[in-house]
Amino acid sequence: MTDYRHQSFPDLIEDLNKTQEFLKGEVAAIQARIDTLQKNGYWNRRVPTDFKSIVGYSIKHYQTAGLELSEIAAEAQLLVEQHHCRRLTEISNVADEINRRIGKYWANDYRGQDYGNEDFKLVERIYEDTRDTSVNLLDLSNASTRLQHFVGRKATHKSVNKTKVLFLAASPSDEDQLRVGAESRKIEDALLASSFRDLFELRTKHAVTLSTLTQAMLDFRPDIVHFSGHGSEGGIVLEDEQGNSVLFPAGGLKKLFSLFKEDVKCVLLNACYSETQATAISTDGIHVIGMNDSVNDDAAISFAVGFYQALGAGRPVDFAFEMGMVQIAPFTDNADTPTLWKDGVEVK
Repeated sequence: MTDYRHQSFPDLIEDLNKTQEFLKGEVAAIQARIDTLQKNGYWNRRVPTDFKSIVGYSIKHYQTAGLELSEIAAEAQLLVEQHHCRRLTEISNVADEINRRIGKYWANDYRGQDYGNEDFKLVERIYEDTRDTSVNLLDLSNASTRLQHFVGRKATHKSVNKTKVLFLAASPSDEDQLRVGAESRKIEDALLASSFRDLFELRTKHAVTLSTLTQAMLDFRPDIVHFSGHGSEGGIVLEDEQGNSVLFPAGGLKKLFSLFKEDVKCVLLNACYSETQATAISTDGIHVIGMNDSVNDDAAISFAVGFYQALGAGRPVDFAFEMGMVQIAPFTDNADTPTLWKDGVEVK
């Protein structure tokens, strides 16, 4: 159990965010093993109903807890309230229930185990990961106790851990002109209208050259990088000093974001045929959104609005991606164009 008694407020918030990321990884791993067992029939044929039920209940709790932790961390940076502590305690209490119930089912009800069977080994891993995850969440009762000391604490300029969004746009004079100005305004409007507007800092750069791009990355050290412009499978299109197009190749993008992988959490390439670049950049553990085809201006802007509305509401990147997909849905030719990648694998 973690001793939170002497932990600073920023460290406490960081731990809540790390726990949320941990839950996402554990849920994905548990679900992947279940999917394997469902495909070969072992899950339904050999695994007891009570055990399957508690695992399903656990997954749902971990998913809900992840969203709760994200919201609590965001809200508490503005004002710590008593309900934040209660919610952490409740997550811990349910985790304690899961820990006890799954242990009981495994020890008392799961008879006739197929020791040595490869499928049974997967079931054992599901049990171990599900129970270990619940034990990790017991720490949140201690986090709740520590957070009590900060109830009533309001954010100051220095204490707010803002998410820095860098909007980069290029619409060279020798290419079809894009509505990059409208896109940046709508993103700003979406963030300003959001519940957590004070937790975001937006910086925009238009007519971007390679030099202004790299300087902005060095100076701002953004959490989110958004590029609006033309693209191809070979890279994204920037501008030269005369305002004409110049290709920044996928290999260069990969090298650039490898240098900033400790800072950047998400990249949105709102440009045609940018899925290849998205795949490459994502191998450094960054969430990257790319386009698997051409995308028209209005569809791209609509996706961006939905994405930032959700981020501004305190939702994580994968949820924000889905909200963007809702906004782009009316554009039937582009409704399936955005894709989300991480670690070189398509997430959505």
